[in-house]
Amino acid sequence: MTPKLPLLVRKEAKKGRDFWLYNDPKIAINKPLIHTRKVAWMASSCGAKGYMHWAYCWISNPWDNAFHPVLGFGAHFIVYPDIARKKIVDSIRWEMLRETAEDYDTLYLLKKAGGNSRKFVRQVNDLSGSKWDPKRFYQIRHKLLLELKRLSK
Repeated sequence: MTPKLPLLVRKEAKKGRDFWLYNDPKIAINKPLIHTRKVAWMASSCGAKGYMHWAYCWISNPWDNAFHPVLGFGAHFIVYPDIARKKIVDSIRWEMLRETAEDYDTLYLLKKAGGNSRKFVRQVNDLSGSKWDPKRFYQIRHKLLLELKRLSK
């Protein structure tokens, strides 16, 4: 995402326009899970109403072949069908999307309580490339939860 894009989106959101983030191709099997987890933080920072991933399970059998010639590895599904047992098997990426939805809700609640969610979003955005450290991410998230608890009293 270019640096100017979040500013333009925030400007439009202040005018009352609703928008969502859609279909980040970085949610693929061969990409770091932080890409999935950061979606909510980006959405919150830009003022998006949420995130929509188009491919719950677009192909019939991802067990046989997870590669798509255009989309890459696993971008076209995030769960696995178990046809024999007639159930769905979730994936780590699916769980990360669930957790990122919880992150989005937490950031929303913090804003609603009068807190500064952008402070936390900036800290998470700084965790990219060689600086990515899951332990640091969870420390930031923990501080976010403590701040929300403090403001909710």
